[in-house]
Amino acid sequence: MFYNYYHSEDSEYNECNARGACSIAPKISSLQEVLVIFLRQLSYYSLKLEKLNEDISVQSKQIITGLASIISTTDYTDEQLLDLVGMYYGLLVKTKRQYRNICDKNNITCDELKMGLKITPQMNLSGIIAQGERIFLDKYKKIPVSQKNMTEILLFVLKSVCINMLDMESFGEYDKEAVQKVLDGLDTLNSPRIHIPEIKEKIKELVDVDDRLLKALSDAQIRLFGQIKERNVNKSTSSGKAILVSGGSMANLASLLKQVENEETDIYTHGDLLIAHAYEKFAENKKLKGHYGGCTENCILDFATFPGAILLTQNSYQNLEYLYRGRLFTTEDIQPTGVVKLEDNDFKPLINSAKKAKGFAKGRNAEPEKTGCDADKLDSIIKKI
Repeated sequence: MFYNYYHSEDSEYNECNARGACSIAPKISSLQEVLVIFLRQLSYYSLKLEKLNEDISVQSKQIITGLASIISTTDYTDEQLLDLVGMYYGLLVKTKRQYRNICDKNNITCDELKMGLKITPQMNLSGIIAQGERIFLDKYKKIPVSQKNMTEILLFVLKSVCINMLDMESFGEYDKEAVQKVLDGLDTLNSPRIHIPEIKEKIKELVDVDDRLLKALSDAQIRLFGQIKERNVNKSTSSGKAILVSGGSMANLASLLKQVENEETDIYTHGDLLIAHAYEKFAENKKLKGHYGGCTENCILDFATFPGAILLTQNSYQNLEYLYRGRLFTTEDIQPTGVVKLEDNDFKPLINSAKKAKGFAKGRNAEPEKTGCDADKLDSIIKKI
């Protein structure tokens, strides 16, 4: 994972040359190692409880959220990071204790994992980071390169599946089989000696699940927003109050557009939401003015120059600057410091913030950008391939 890399022929700026760094901070890498340990052990005990007919819905939800969000986010304060580590450690301890109590009650032998970490209530963030750093270095020194690479691929696919599962949930759909495959995949990483063929098999299973989720997502989006077509997307701006919607949640975008129907506020998409303009219902919505910014969803420059409120939808990971505090909002369960959490799909605080912002004093013309596809042409190309 890298800091917001972006490059195009017409853009000379990106996060790398703006910040002077293109790699993730060592502190974050170390904490991610710790969180992955918690998540995979949580998967192990959750699967044990499931076999004993216990409800593991809470654990499953936190595991999915953790893989999709926490291990990919780099903009938490030290206090928030410590709270997150503590939350997942607490859930792991509680789940492990529940498993142990059921085993004792039913006179079953408990199969427990070694933690590999020494966590105490008195431990501070630096102590946890030091342990994570040790684990990180051990992994790269002691594990064969082929196993390390395959493990990284497995984690990448697990993350992709979890992101798509959260997207499916935003459309009111839940995939129990996908949850099971994620828990099984994570549990594979608990083995001290993982055979490459076993990892490959798990990767293949998860790729199949991811492909199925993507197909289901596409069907849901077409059902709700109409057919996708090739369209030219407006990149010009108009004078007036405005809201920028970043991330990847079309469900959030649709809800916001409904709530601003009678407001004097324009909506612009950003980043991955460029594709929303290809759908019929979004293309026809007069409140959706166009797409803003020349960079990816993580580009600081876009946020710094946008004169309105900004909504960070699901899976919108930014390295946020204090410059933006006070006009950033999110629908995510966990939000960085200074970002306002929106509850119950209520966008009124976001809309009110946009009204108080200066907005665009005058419009600026820009060349449109093409998005979407011609389904007939695409089918023809696929057949040729």
